This record gives sequence, C-alpha cells and structure tokens, in this order.
Amino acid sequence: MFGGKQVVVCGYGDVGKGCAQALRGQGCIVYITEVDPICALQAAMDGYRVVRLPEVVRSVDVVVTATGNKNVVTRDHMNRMKNGCIVCNMGHSCSEIDVSSLHTPELTWERVRSQVDHIIWPDGKMIILLAEGRLRQQPDLATTHRRKQILVPRAIFWTEPFY
Repeated sequence: MFGGKQVVVCGYGDVGKGCAQALRGQGCIVYITEVDPICALQAAMDGYRVVRLPEVVRSVDVVVTATGNKNVVTRDHMNRMKNGCIVCNMGHSCSEIDVSSLHTPELTWERVRSQVDHIIWPDGKMIILLAEGRLRQQPDLATTHRRKQILVPRAIFWTEPFY
C-alpha cells in the first residue's frame, strides 16, 4: 500500500529514525528534513536524502512530522501540497502542524471517519489530515526506548560502586 510512495519525515531524532526505517521497510522513498547538522549527517549516512521541506512538498505523497517543534508544516506548505497528500504528526508536540490556519471559511472540512479529515481547497485540491495533527498513539515505542535510555544509566549509577 505504501510501496513506491514518496514520504518526507520532518525530524531525525528517535521518533523520526523509527518512522523513516518503518516507511523504508514498506518500500517508500523517504526524504528527511532536519535542522540539526549532526542529525542531518546521521540521516545522510543512513542512506536518506536530506532535503528542505519547500523543495519536496509539491511532490510527496505523505508528510510526517517528528520534531517536537511548533509550526513545522505551515499553511503555505499545505497550500503547495499535491492533491491527496496525507499529513500526520508523530512528534511529541501537538503544534507541529499549523491546523488553526486551516479553520477558515474558504476551506471545507469533511470528516471521513474518526481521526481522518479531508480538507478541501476552493480549486478542488484535497489533503488528508490525520488526528487533526495531534499525536494519538501513546505510549509509543520511541518514547519507551528514550525512557529506557535515561533510566538504565541512572539505575546503574545508583547501584554500582565507583572506584
């Protein structure tokens, strides 16, 4: 179902890495956007093409945010997306996609089913917004992994004698 689709993952931290690997495993062509040069280098060394969002937003089929930052995907980006583009958030913040800018009289919201909305522009273009841009799957594997990365060293620190 995802094989051959072009996907951009915004952010290459723990969550972004997991999303990128899972999407690549499904046969997607995955692009990465990342502002941190070290994380961008990691993405490039893992074999992903590191791009800026405006460069690919017109051609991708899916946009996934995984940064934790605010307004990663803006109304301007969504105006330039192709018809049928899927937009979703996997990051730690519910403000990565500028959903408030989509609540205007010229755009039509059509609820397809729970957690799936079609947003239709006056020219007939439509994007698919999942969960209104909010993170819905909790607890996720990346969060669990991150907690493990923090707690295991602390446990070792408090239980092991230091010489």
